Amino acid sequence: MKAISLLIAMFLFTQGLYPQTDSKSMYYKELKGEIKNTLTGLPVNNGFVKLVDYSTTIPTEVKIVPVNHSGVYRMSDFVIHKDKIDNFKILAYPSDMTWDFRLGMSGNGEPINGTNSYITIIPLNQAISSGENTYNLDMKVTWLDKNKKFELVQNYPNPFNPSTSIGFVLPISLNVSLKIYNAMGQEVMVFADNEFYPAGTHSFIFEGTDLPSGLYFYEFKSKFFNDIKKMILIK
Repeated sequence: MKAISLLIAMFLFTQGLYPQTDSKSMYYKELKGEIKNTLTGLPVNNGFVKLVDYSTTIPTEVKIVPVNHSGVYRMSDFVIHKDKIDNFKILAYPSDMTWDFRLGMSGNGEPINGTNSYITIIPLNQAISSGENTYNLDMKVTWLDKNKKFELVQNYPNPFNPSTSIGFVLPISLNVSLKIYNAMGQEVMVFADNEFYPAGTHSFIFEGTDLPSGLYFYEFKSKFFNDIKKMILIK
């Protein structure tokens, strides 16, 4: 048993994951930080933070800790070789995300599995020393409440003649576009073109008096959500 423990310790030592005191290693007694939501400016109250090693073909999870109700995370007692630090990154993600850390690693705010939640990735070398073997790394994230959703509402009535109501629901305030196209893909009306709208429900009346009968499409676009629906004008 002692021999197995010794072998494990030697492996961790060679991988830079076991406490060392030589000049080529950095000992993190504590790494902590506050996570705020860029959409609200307030600390998040859920989620997890991972320390991931990218030096291997498949990224390796080193540590994972929860984010507390004040938006603070804490990691303690880990060692990394100085020449490996550029391979380590801190990943923050909301607790409601179904996520495989081997996917979506660009760190550019790409959505995972089509959800409205986003991973934030920050290199560990951006952590700032705040004392002997203690470091601080604050983060700003773009996480959406899983109970609040974007929605492009189906027009009503449908079919219609000559007018119908089109609407969308926003969980946050942001710039959006809403455009109408005919069956040939030609733009026939613009309700919004990258214009700012506050969170909430918004509706418009589409007037088809001067348009021929047929199939039409209305398309919604934003930074976090895109959708398109069809409607029928019958005269």
